[in-house]
Amino acid sequence: MSIFIKLSSILTLCMLTISACRSAVGTLDPNPATTSTQAHLVATSQVSSTQIETATQIPKPPDQAQLLATPEAQKPAAGICGRAEGDLVIVTIYPDVPDPRCVIIAPDQMLKVINSRGESIQVSLGSFEAVLDPGGEYTVNIPFGEYLAPGVHTIKVSPCCGASLWLQEEGSISPEAKLALQALTDFFAHLQAGRYKEASLLYGGTYNIMLDHNPEINPDDHEALFGNACTIYGALCLKISTAKLLNQPSPTEFRFAVEFENPDGSIFALGPCCSDRYPNRQNPKVFIYTVKLDASGKFV
Repeated sequence: MSIFIKLSSILTLCMLTISACRSAVGTLDPNPATTSTQAHLVATSQVSSTQIETATQIPKPPDQAQLLATPEAQKPAAGICGRAEGDLVIVTIYPDVPDPRCVIIAPDQMLKVINSRGESIQVSLGSFEAVLDPGGEYTVNIPFGEYLAPGVHTIKVSPCCGASLWLQEEGSISPEAKLALQALTDFFAHLQAGRYKEASLLYGGTYNIMLDHNPEINPDDHEALFGNACTIYGALCLKISTAKLLNQPSPTEFRFAVEFENPDGSIFALGPCCSDRYPNRQNPKVFIYTVKLDASGKFV
């Protein structure tokens, strides 16, 4: 399969880069043996700006596996779904759409919901439920994996609308994402090993910069263009050290955060020659690459 990866102007600089108060907080463990009132936390108590009300946690039943909420789907229908970082996944409910609208979560992470509307709302996920006043917060101090089955779950909000949570097993990605990652990895492996023809078959971006550097080369000779880029014109065609799925803008498009390995085994970072021209970069060691299906159905 081939990769659609955009070559940016950083090619001419350092490396080949492709186109990077008041609150109510409750905790509850679902227990089907309890009454419906016991099984839901409704955070409506009056508290001062310095007080927090926390519900007493109900003991877990013996067979937790039977309590896993069934997902609505195995993957989102469409739209960007980024991966949440950190132990706490924060979802903010706004008057129009939540932030984030869709997020990939891990079994060991936990949920916090914030109400940024000017009205009270009711939120629920699995066996958990809460009513939040304007500005109120609700935290479920139970890992997702203990009450949700893998797949897509929606935080239900009344009145509308809630966010989608895509629970994935630790380290797991979809079969399509694996194919996209393989294409990305193969592309850079070919470049690093000098297999420029093979690399060109996995590339679907622009050749404009390489053509500007090589006016004497036939524009259709992509093998020669990549060869000169890596051996003459300063493109550091390095081996991938790590590649992590960031999000999936569409069912056939994936974005990865990539780190590269220097010949001595260290992690490559943009130096002053390049970082100064990109002052908004948050991490000079991480580069963002897009991989997607082309018109022929190949990852490019």
